[in-house]
Amino acid sequence: MAVEVFIKGYYAAHADILFDQATRLPEKNGETHHATDRILRLEQGHVYSADTFSYGAHRLRMVRVRIDRICPSLKILESTECNSLARCWRHKLHIKQTQAGAIWMDQLIIDAGLLTPILARYVAYIHQKRHQARGATACETLTAKSYRDVADGLPIFQTVQ
Repeated sequence: MAVEVFIKGYYAAHADILFDQATRLPEKNGETHHATDRILRLEQGHVYSADTFSYGAHRLRMVRVRIDRICPSLKILESTECNSLARCWRHKLHIKQTQAGAIWMDQLIIDAGLLTPILARYVAYIHQKRHQARGATACETLTAKSYRDVADGLPIFQTVQ
């Protein structure tokens, strides 16, 4: 059974600046190295591959990320990811402007078989650390059982039936 992870980071920065950072192709941020496609911005429909490091402790070889949707006006980025641990990993990033700054919300649906609960907690921890590194003033996480099917080819974040 899949698990949903919700991470919410609160920022003093403007939502446009944060979305600009979120849609840049990572170069050398300490976690992602040698992306196969050397463009400056993520593009809808493109597939990117990289080796990912989590603070030098754990390495995932050949993480494959397909950008399913980018909507700059709504500040939404949706992707489908696969790696050596997860069968399927759906990620929806949404940034909203507030009077005090912005809220960066990550929603992930993870299916990693028996490792799903462990990977979900690890993902929540890593994303919380990423928000802190970006300068979030506060961060919240929530992990819950998912009632959504995450098979590749289904609409991303379809409604529960």
